[in-house]
Amino acid sequence: MLIPILKLIGGLTLFLYGLDLASTGLQEFAAQRMRVILNWATRSHLAALFFGILSTLTLQSSSVTSVMLVSFVNSSLVGLEQALAILLGANIGTTFTVQILAFDLSSLALAGVALGFALMKFFQGERLKSLGRGLLGFALSFYGIGLMNAAFGPLKDVPWVAQGLIWIGHSFSLGFFAALLLTALIHSSAAAIVLVMTLVSQGSLSPQESVAWVLGANVGTCVSALFASLGRGANAWRLSVGHLMMKLTGVALVIPLLPLFGKWVHSLTEGFWPTLFTPSHFVANTHTLFNGVTSLVLLPGTKWAGQFLRWLIPAPVRKPYLLEEEGLSGVRKGLSEMADRVGQMILDMLNVFRDNDAKLLKKIIDADEEIDLLNFHFVKFLTQKASGKWGSQATQEEVRLLYGSDQLEHIGDLISKDLAVLARKKIRKDLEFSMEGQTELEEFHQMVYHLFRGSFWAFAEKNRQKAQEMVEGSEVAKRLKRKMYLSHLERLRKSIRETVATSAIHLDFITDLDRILDHALHLARTVLE
Repeated sequence: MLIPILKLIGGLTLFLYGLDLASTGLQEFAAQRMRVILNWATRSHLAALFFGILSTLTLQSSSVTSVMLVSFVNSSLVGLEQALAILLGANIGTTFTVQILAFDLSSLALAGVALGFALMKFFQGERLKSLGRGLLGFALSFYGIGLMNAAFGPLKDVPWVAQGLIWIGHSFSLGFFAALLLTALIHSSAAAIVLVMTLVSQGSLSPQESVAWVLGANVGTCVSALFASLGRGANAWRLSVGHLMMKLTGVALVIPLLPLFGKWVHSLTEGFWPTLFTPSHFVANTHTLFNGVTSLVLLPGTKWAGQFLRWLIPAPVRKPYLLEEEGLSGVRKGLSEMADRVGQMILDMLNVFRDNDAKLLKKIIDADEEIDLLNFHFVKFLTQKASGKWGSQATQEEVRLLYGSDQLEHIGDLISKDLAVLARKKIRKDLEFSMEGQTELEEFHQMVYHLFRGSFWAFAEKNRQKAQEMVEGSEVAKRLKRKMYLSHLERLRKSIRETVATSAIHLDFITDLDRILDHALHLARTVLE
C-alpha cells in the first residue's frame, strides 16, 4: 500500500518538475520573440487570441500566462480587453499540451531524457541548451505519467480507495470541486487533468464522469492569477476576476447540455482517433472542446466584459501608452516611470541579499519583464519616428531619449540577471555576509542608488549642475569601492568564516553595483556633452 502511494506522489512530482523545466527552457528559447509578438497582439482581439495560444504553447502553462498578464495590465502595457482575449487564447493553448500528454509515450521518455541532456551538456549555443532543457522537461513529464499509471493499478483495488472514487465519481459537484481544489493546490490544470486521465484509463472513473473533473480543473487554474493580484491594484484584480468569470460562464453553458456534451466529445474522439481511441483521449478532447468552443463564443464579448469589470471594480483608469498621440512627452513620462521601477529594483535587491528573500527576488525579475516591454515600445516608437514614419526626421532629443531608455533597460537586466544569479546562489546555500561586509555593502549600495536617482533627474531635467554633481559624486563612490576591496581582502586574511564562504558573491555584488553606477553616469554625461 505504501509503495504505490509513494510511487504515485513521486510520479506527480516528476511530472510537475518536468513541466516546470520545459516551461523554463521554452521561455529562454523564445523569450525575445514573444516580446515582439506581444506588440502585434494588441492590435486586435483576434490577434490577442492567437498570441494567447502561442504564449501558452511557449510557457507551457496558462497559469504562468495569466500571472504574467496581471503584471502587464497593472502596468498599462496591455489593455484589459486585449488581456481578456489573450487569456481566452491561453485557454485554447493548454489543450495542445494535454492532447500530447494523452498519448502513451512513457516508453520513449528515457530516450528523450538522454537527448535533452545531450543538448544541454555537449552543445555550446544557448538556444540549443534551452531547447534541450525543454525536451528534458517533457520527457520527465511523460516518465512521471508512466509512474502514476503503474502506481494506480494496485491502489484502485484497495476497498476504501475504490469506494471513495465511486462516491465522488457519481456526484458532479464532488468531482468538480475535487478537481478545482487539486488544481488550486498544485497550480497546474494540466497536472490535474493528467491525474483524471490516469483515473479514467484505470477504470476508476467513467469517461462521462470525468467531464465534471475537467471542468473543475479549468476553473481551478484561475486561482494562481487571483493570488498574483494581491497588492497589485485594481487592473490586476479586474483581469483575474474576469478570467474566473469567463471560466464560470463556460461551465454554466455546458452544464445544461452535459449529456449532449459528452456525446459530442465521444463523436469527436471516434471521428479523429478511430484507431487510437483511448479513455485518455476522451479526457483530452473534453478539455479541448470546452476551451475551444467557450473561447470562440466569449471572444466577441470581451469589450463588454471589460466595461463590466471596470464598473464592478472601480478605480482611476490609466490607459495604455498611446505614443502615436502623446509623442515625445509620452516617452518622457514613460521613462520617468521606468526610472522609478528600476530604482525600486535597486532598493529591493539589497533586501534580497540581506534577508535571502526568494519571493522578493521573483518580484524583481517580474518587474524587469515590464521594464523590457516598456523599453521595447519606446524604442520601436522612437526608431519609427526617426525613420520618418510619422513625417519627421531624427532629432537630437529623439536620440537622447532612445539612449536613456537603453541605459535604464541595461540596469534592469544587470539586476534581474547578473545580480539575481548571485542572489539565488546565496539563498540556495543559505549564506550570510560578515557584519562588516554587510555594512560596507549597504553603504556602497545607498551611494549607488542616490547617484542613480540624481543622474536620471539631471537627464530628465537637462540640469548641467546636477549632472556635474553626480559625476563628482561618482569619484567618491569609486574610492569607496577600492577601499571595500582592501577591507574584504583583510577579512579573508583573517579567515573570517562568513567572508570566506561568500567571497565570490561579495566581490561580484560590488562589481555589479559599480556597473549600475556606470550606466547611471552615462545618463548624467549626456547632459554635459
